[in-house]
Formats: sequence, structure tokens, C-alpha cells
Amino acid sequence: MDDHDKLLRELRALVIEAVGLDDIEPEELAFDEPLFGEALGLDSIDALDIAMGLEKQFDVKVTPEVATAETFHSLETLAVLVETLRTRAPAETPAP
Repeated sequence: MDDHDKLLRELRALVIEAVGLDDIEPEELAFDEPLFGEALGLDSIDALDIAMGLEKQFDVKVTPEVATAETFHSLETLAVLVETLRTRAPAETPAP
């Protein structure tokens, strides 16, 4: 399993825990399926919970500029966001 696949699996667990999807098994969350809207019924409050979970678990700063509908679309787009934020130097991270 490569680093990207490992990250996707960690994100599955994070999303389930952050938004309280206790009735969903991790394997039920497809990596490329939408997280918001009709798919899981997540909303903007859930997005905030996911952002806080990303910051805590991956030690990244999720600013409003990077927390967009596109970057929070699916587990795959969240993985790309985390990978991108991890590679930024601290000086490159936008100020809150």
C-alpha cells in the first residue's frame, strides 16, 4: 500500500469520526464519491468538523481559501489537499 492509499484510508476514518457517521462502515465510503449533498447528507457544519479533524490529525492549516467545495468534494480531493498542504513551507501557508 502506498502513502496515498494509506492517506485515503485514514481520511475515511477521520470523516466517519468527525461527523458521527457511526452507522457507516469505512469500506462503504468510496474514495471518489461526493461527501456533500445527497450522498451522505453532510453540510457546512460537517465541513468545519472535517477541517478541524484534518488540522489536528495531519498538522496542517485549513484556511477558507483552501477549504472549497472542490477540495472537500470527496476523499480523493481531501487527500490531494492534505498532500498539498503538507508540502508547503510554513511561510507559504496563507494567514488566517
